[in-house]
Amino acid sequence: MKFSDSHNDALYKFKSFKSLKDYVFNQIEKTDADKIFCAYYSYNNQPNCGVKDMKNRFNLINSLSNKIVNSVENSWFLNKNNIDEFISLKPFCCTLTHNYSNNLCGGALEDFGFTKWGKQVVQILETNGIIIDTAHMGKKSFYQFIEITQNPLFNSHCGFDYIFSHPRNLTNEQISFFKQSKGYIGLAFYNKFFGEKLNIELLSNYIIEFINKYGDEILGIGTDFNGIKKYYYPTDIKNYNDFVNLEKKLKEKNIDNNIINKFLNLNLKQKIRT
Repeated sequence: MKFSDSHNDALYKFKSFKSLKDYVFNQIEKTDADKIFCAYYSYNNQPNCGVKDMKNRFNLINSLSNKIVNSVENSWFLNKNNIDEFISLKPFCCTLTHNYSNNLCGGALEDFGFTKWGKQVVQILETNGIIIDTAHMGKKSFYQFIEITQNPLFNSHCGFDYIFSHPRNLTNEQISFFKQSKGYIGLAFYNKFFGEKLNIELLSNYIIEFINKYGDEILGIGTDFNGIKKYYYPTDIKNYNDFVNLEKKLKEKNIDNNIINKFLNLNLKQKIRT
């Protein structure tokens, strides 16, 4: 069965062409991956990072696989002089911030809202078909964002506050806004978001619990592979080759194949513009 992933940090982890090529060939091309979102990431004010560097990295990874979807994590570098070039690169989505505030809005670890420029960026990007990814957005920024966005809500990788309280996790109220807007939430395979060492058994239970609470239309996979240390991965899901075991576990729990397919692939695939 095909699967898609709304957040992978391969562009950040694998700096050289060879290492990136090896990863794409062995972990994307050799699997049943349908679409993998590879995010261009940089820390706030990191030298030599920006639209030009992003363009080079996008060109590189797109030359390796047609299964890859371009995305951006932390858009701190956007300004009035480069936003048109940024738009021309057509990333599917971008987070405006990371865990800390920047010139656009507040991050998950700080209680700041949107700047004037940040609100303008939302309007400009959405007008040009680029989705704003609410991952890493602070709660104050999130609630300001839902007042100005024109799109279904999108969060590429997170956990859930009803399972474990973490600044990056969505609350029940936030999840209800995703459901109302017919949006998308990518489930991150990150131990810290769940307060315990994850495995396939626990993940399958969390997936079923979410579907029972909120339905089967908005949840998908947002692993955060390559953005977290491997000891924070589930004990038995270390890479995409292990996804077959997650599918098997969900089937063992008598989850309908159509629901499994929605979670593994279709809920995300249907959001991607053609």
